[in-house]
This record gives sequence, C-alpha cells and structure tokens, in this order.
Amino acid sequence: MNRYFKNLARVIARTMLFIKATTYREEPYKWASGMMMHIYNDNRMMLGLFSHRWRVAQGFVAKIRGLNIFVDYILGTSMSGIAPATSVAQIMKKQLLINDGGKFYLYEENLLDKKTLHFAWFKILLKKTAEKKLDYAIVTTSPLAIPYGVQYANKLKVGFAYIRNPKDHGKKQEIEGNLKPGMKVILMFTGIREEDVMSAHQTTKKILEDKGCIVMVVHSIDFNKTFHREILPEELKGQSTIVIEDLFSTGGSSAYEVYQLRQAGATCNNCFSIFSYGFDVLRKQFSGESEIGGKGVKLLAPCNIDTLLPFPILCEEMERLNFFTPQIRDSMKEEINDFDENYQKFIEVSKA
Repeated sequence: MNRYFKNLARVIARTMLFIKATTYREEPYKWASGMMMHIYNDNRMMLGLFSHRWRVAQGFVAKIRGLNIFVDYILGTSMSGIAPATSVAQIMKKQLLINDGGKFYLYEENLLDKKTLHFAWFKILLKKTAEKKLDYAIVTTSPLAIPYGVQYANKLKVGFAYIRNPKDHGKKQEIEGNLKPGMKVILMFTGIREEDVMSAHQTTKKILEDKGCIVMVVHSIDFNKTFHREILPEELKGQSTIVIEDLFSTGGSSAYEVYQLRQAGATCNNCFSIFSYGFDVLRKQFSGESEIGGKGVKLLAPCNIDTLLPFPILCEEMERLNFFTPQIRDSMKEEINDFDENYQKFIEVSKA
C-alpha cells in the first residue's frame, strides 16, 4: 500500500507540473494566510480533466479504506475541497457535507443513480450535448452548486470549473479549474430564482467569453427541487465525518472545520488533502499547540492528517523532469524551510 501511494504521489506531482498547477515567479504570491511566497500550488487546476480529478478521488478512497476509517459523512472545505470531496462521496456512496457561511448542508448520496428529477435533467443534458457534439466542461457558479456540477462532470467524464468572486490572494482569478480558450462549456445554475437566471447567465457568460470559452448550454436547476438540505447541528451528533481539503499549508481552514464539526457533536478525527508543504505550523494546528486561523480557538483533541502528495516528492519530480532551474529549485526549498520561522514573525506582527 505504501508503494502504491508513493507511485500515486509521483503521478500527481508530474500532472501538477505538466499542467502548470505548480508555479514559481519572481513577484511573490500572496497566500491565503497573508504570507508572501514565490511558490504557488493551484490544485484546483486538477479539476480540469476527468482523469486527473478521478485519480485524486480514487487515491483518497484508497487511503480511507486502507486505514479502515468508518465514515458517515464526507465534508469538503469551501470552496476548494468541495470538488474532490464530491468525487470521493460519489465513489464511496456516502453523503456529502458542506459548511457554507456557518451552515451545514447535506447532499444525497448519488444524485444520478436514482430515478429522480435530477436523473431526468441529466438525460436532457445528455441529449443536448450529443446533438452539439461538444468537447466541453461543466461550469457552476456557487459553493452549493459545485456538487451537482462535479457529479454531472464525472458521469460525463468531462472537465469541471467554477466561477467565484476574485480572491485577494493567489492568482486572483474568477475561474477556478483549467479552462482553455476555445473550450465549449455547459453553464449550470442552482440556488437562484428563475427570474434571476437570465441576469446571472449574462454576467457569467461574459466572464467565460473573456476567457475565450464558448457557452453552448445553460442548465438551470430549481433550488426548491434540489437534493440538498440544511442540516441542524444536533443531527450531526455522533456522526463520523472526515474533512477533505485541496491543499495543506498552515492548516487553518481545515482545523477550523474540524472544530466546528466537533462543536456540533460530530466525530471528526481525520483530514485529507491532495498536497502538503509539510510545515510545522500545520502539525501544531492539529495537535492543539496553536490557535486556529487566528480565531482564538483550539482543537479539542489531536486529529490525524494525511496527504496524497508530500512536498519532497514534488521537488524530486521537479529535478527529475528538469521543470525548474537548479537556482529556482534551491530557492523553493529554502523558502519552504524558512516558512515556519517567518510565519511566526508574521503572526506576531499581525497581532501587534
């Protein structure tokens, strides 16, 4: 099993390098933590192709089953962890959980395996795409819509992306995924009123067209007939839940999800991620030694964390494939090695 995961890590590392999900530039990126770093990992680009997305999900499932973890619910951190968590839930036939704005939402096990209204919508969508012979991706517009878009994309074995308000960190982009100019897309809406569809359609269509994409089909799902619902904290009591993230840096967002789940009474002792830089601050977040995300709360108990791709393996693949010059490679390693010390100084200055 260890050999399997080491090989999987190398495959994921090569994929991230080839699609340029891992980048280095002279002008530092601003990370979500506020730190300025020259290296940036955009794991959301792994959503771009079905083969990449599915390989990652299968890796998570293998880890969960290999550790004999009993699971009631699978929670995807908003927004980046929702897509991989949806694929994992789809494979394991488990219910998906999302924390959106402090409220937990629970999704049906598999929207497309049942003779539901969604299955009927899916068949209509198949007919539309078959007629147009599309080489396409599915794009959604809100956290609550992501699970629907991902399940449709997985069933069709196509790309996936989502549109968000531009972040003030990272690449500051509106489209998360790996859309290419000229790509035809299906735009999915959910959670908005029918009268708002046209307005949202025009706004989103412009964003996609500015990217060079072609919107071929607009697929609207009635919010009142969706297959997710808000779940009350008391319903989570005693439920075994795992958290799935796209990337571990400081671990603040994942640790806070664990905290909120435990406050609601759920059992949550495991967090999984595609990639980890291996910072010491990450270990401290999950051992109760430090505050979580500056919010002044601590985990009630240690939590196991696991990742499909450790940073050292990514570095080995960089060197083997000659993706970066020796100077850049050494700079990246030095920056990562110095992170914990610099992050501590950053936190102290931020609190002053």
